[in-house]
Amino acid sequence: MKHPTRWLSFIGALVILGANANFSLAEDVKPEIIGPYLSPRHTSTGISFVYDDFRDPRNATASFLADWNTMYPDPANPWVYNPNTVKYCTSLTDEVCSKATKFEAVAFMPACVGPEDNYCVESIYAVVNEKRIDGVLKSNYPKTTLRAFKGDAKYNLASGSTSTIWTIPGVKNAAGNEDYLISTYLAQTGQRNPDGTLQPFKVKTMTLGFYAINMLQGPYSDLLPNGSGIDGITQSGCAVTELGSCAKRSAFAENTRYGIVLRFATPPVSWFYGRMSRAVVDTEVKPYGLNLTVEAEPVYVPIAAGFSTWNNLPTYLQDFYQRKNNNGIGFGTDGMPVGDDPTKWDFGANHTSDDFGSLKAWMPLVKDQAAIMSPQFFLRSVPSDSMGNLARCFTSGNQVNGLVTSNATAYTPGPPNFDQQAQSLDYEMASPHYTAAGNLSKGSYDLSIRSSVASCIYGFKDNVPIKASISIVGGSSDIATELISNKNGWFRLGAYGFTFSQPKLRVKLTQDLPTPTQNNNGGMQNNNGGMQNNNGGMQNNNGGMQNNNGMQSSVMKPAAKTISIKCVKGKTVKTVSGTNPKCPAGYTKK
Repeated sequence: MKHPTRWLSFIGALVILGANANFSLAEDVKPEIIGPYLSPRHTSTGISFVYDDFRDPRNATASFLADWNTMYPDPANPWVYNPNTVKYCTSLTDEVCSKATKFEAVAFMPACVGPEDNYCVESIYAVVNEKRIDGVLKSNYPKTTLRAFKGDAKYNLASGSTSTIWTIPGVKNAAGNEDYLISTYLAQTGQRNPDGTLQPFKVKTMTLGFYAINMLQGPYSDLLPNGSGIDGITQSGCAVTELGSCAKRSAFAENTRYGIVLRFATPPVSWFYGRMSRAVVDTEVKPYGLNLTVEAEPVYVPIAAGFSTWNNLPTYLQDFYQRKNNNGIGFGTDGMPVGDDPTKWDFGANHTSDDFGSLKAWMPLVKDQAAIMSPQFFLRSVPSDSMGNLARCFTSGNQVNGLVTSNATAYTPGPPNFDQQAQSLDYEMASPHYTAAGNLSKGSYDLSIRSSVASCIYGFKDNVPIKASISIVGGSSDIATELISNKNGWFRLGAYGFTFSQPKLRVKLTQDLPTPTQNNNGGMQNNNGGMQNNNGGMQNNNGGMQNNNGMQSSVMKPAAKTISIKCVKGKTVKTVSGTNPKCPAGYTKK
């Protein structure tokens, strides 16, 4: 007897990349841009899979504040969630939380009401033809949530509310209306000191999802804490649901940038990744804390999805799906009555976007082609313990330090990895080679990094580097590199047009040294506190400093115009940018 496909999630980590939103809806986006809906479409037992971003708020969750020890009650398995024992709170002072010693919270941020509110959405807007159009708050959605709770600014705890719907006048999405939904939440933890006093809550991650929507009525359910409800990735295609209705995702307005302003009591985190293009992140100190502004273009992400019987799966995937977890249970039987015979398994595998091996293994089975092209505008913070080999630089200061975004199906989670030998910032990406319409998939990447962080990574002493080179290893030579800007304390660059399947993008920053000048034999002299340079030395005759071993004075030249050239070595192409760019050894100018 046929039974419905069961879906399981592989939870992993991520990194950072961006995209050029110049995809043609007519050519590359199938009508069913939202989905995919795989469960009922096969007629034999086997494995369905989908690669979409399961850190997106679409993965059905809702606000809650709970006693951590009742969520994970088994000391032998401290990370196994038990829905039957969990006790929720309405505030830190209610009967449950007033006695709890450890806390976990997910707080969906409401719209700001008063001028001193924090942990809320202040505004959204669109930019069309360089004109800003402010959005108007329409409603909370859902109107209420079962586990709403009151925050406490004294302990840095945000209030748990719901998503919000906004109207942007004149900016019609692909569904023909002006409605947009923002779903932003904080994952927080807290605990008491031994004397019973509360420590300030910590923000583990901040997640922002922004969607063009079309409201539908139907047999939809409320979302509940910890992912209970209809998920918007494999099932409903909804950004959010409530009982009887769905905020159905749509494509965004073309040639439009969108901006979101959020309020925080303290800076959320230091580094972000996401799915958007040409993004700008800015912060502004306010009496209540600070404002975080995110402005960018949406992107279309190639979503990989498909189905195979067990016997047709490659060995890599068979081994992966049978891998034992900490409880000694194989993935295919983890909490599901599917039996020990994998040839009779029937479930769906939800892979996270850092699972490169499984994506590569699936591609021959789906002809290396995307199932759909999904419109996305998504941002997430990187946990402080996932900062890679340069955490000291990426987490410096109580501020936002960087953002990397991409349209790749799979990419590394976290900030860039610094290759000490190559002196480069490396990113791995992977996508199907072809779009849903059968065209070549074109990749894009955007990096914004504070000047101080770049200096920390490379050891620069003065200014941010004015040269950048990007090489695409494993992709095509069809790449344009754009040194976007180097100003106001931020260094920004982007790479667009490279092809997949699994390229590595390598960024290298360099700094022009100041041009030294030296005055030999007599130079300049000031006998009353000035300096004299004789044969390269420096002397101050009235208490100044002396260096008779050749100290050189230097003058920083104004930055010259930056130009770019392409350099080729076999299938590897580097684009070198600078004032006088030259190809590396072994490369020839294209």
